[in-house]
Amino acid sequence: DSIEIWVPTQNPGEWIGGAAAMIKKRLPGLTNDKITINATLVGGGFGRKFDHDFVDQAVQVAIALRAQGINRPVKLFWPRSEDFRNDQYRPMGVMRVRIGMNASGVPQAYFMRHVSPSPLAQRGLASGAEGDNVDGAVNTPYSIAHKRVEYVRLDNKVPVGWWRSVGEGMNVFPIESAIDEAAVVAGQDPVQFRRDMLSSNPSVLAVLNKAADMIEWTTNTAGRGKGIAISTGFGSIDAVAVEVSQPTA
Repeated sequence: DSIEIWVPTQNPGEWIGGAAAMIKKRLPGLTNDKITINATLVGGGFGRKFDHDFVDQAVQVAIALRAQGINRPVKLFWPRSEDFRNDQYRPMGVMRVRIGMNASGVPQAYFMRHVSPSPLAQRGLASGAEGDNVDGAVNTPYSIAHKRVEYVRLDNKVPVGWWRSVGEGMNVFPIESAIDEAAVVAGQDPVQFRRDMLSSNPSVLAVLNKAADMIEWTTNTAGRGKGIAISTGFGSIDAVAVEVSQPTA
């Protein structure tokens, strides 16, 4: 007449309601006050522990044991191979970025169209905005007067979920690549090009400058090239700098 579950979850506020509804399907007549869910430390979540299908499996085993008169706790572990087989894929996507500049090479307009499946929509939680897919696109740190972001939902049967960085992981690369291309067209240094668009965002500018200093951006070496990118998300600011070289014969 009751059930208690210990489980790691990344989103207990919304997740527990869904898990309780699933349990009541397996145990008709069970009321919410008879369902106890203890949210433990997540461990390696990576977006997978937004779902509760593994809880359903444990509940089914517990019900089957109880039917045989075996009243004992059930502890479920998936081996790594099974964990991979039952995971969700990161949404595939196609993004197009366009940047409009004035005669002085200053960006005036930014447009992005993002096409991908929606983890929210597959779970019946879509609000229409699909915020999980456009994160990192609608909230770029750059000061550009005119911005437009379009999302086109691509429905398919491939199960998709939330992976590390979610929307930022899909959107930052095409955006930062477009910023580099725009700097080339404007004939400007890519770091300075970014600095000019971050004058009203001193925290992000400080991170960019620190990364540029650490990689000695202004020092040029024959046969070597440097690249830099910056993004924001989940209350954090991060920059990535890379130096590549071409092997000599």
